[in-house]
Amino acid sequence: MSKAFTKESDEGPGNEVHAEPKDPLPAGVKNYVTPEGGAALREELLRLEGEPRQKAGADKAAKKRLEALERRAQFLRERVANMTVVDPGSQDKDSVHFGATVTVADEEGNEKSYRIVGVDESDPAKGKISWISPIAKALISARVGDVVTLELPDGNAELEILQIDYR
Repeated sequence: MSKAFTKESDEGPGNEVHAEPKDPLPAGVKNYVTPEGGAALREELLRLEGEPRQKAGADKAAKKRLEALERRAQFLRERVANMTVVDPGSQDKDSVHFGATVTVADEEGNEKSYRIVGVDESDPAKGKISWISPIAKALISARVGDVVTLELPDGNAELEILQIDYR
């Protein structure tokens, strides 16, 4: 990750500049977000736009930070302008779609839950996977009891759909 997108050690908490999402949005594809994801994008943009800016004579580090803030703010402006908020409650509850939290079991019986979210919301460590990720693509349209095949670099894995939740 570029140094421009990291927190400077001498800055206070909450002043971080975040990098773009791990799963870039393909050109021409809608930026689907959950209601929470859309609110988070708007809040971050408002925070960045309200961030005090250094005067033109600032030092090199301050200029780099200002450039990073401006890049992130422009990125967020574009994302917010082009986002489509999808209410998970409006989805077909019998199959996996955007916004679903899906509990699966692998071939050894290990269970794991994933929530299918927008690319800007994804956080795989917390079980939030973007809708364009390979695992989400494998899960989309599946129903409880279905077994889906996830194609991995080192072979395929089968996942059984145990539960679908849209809360």
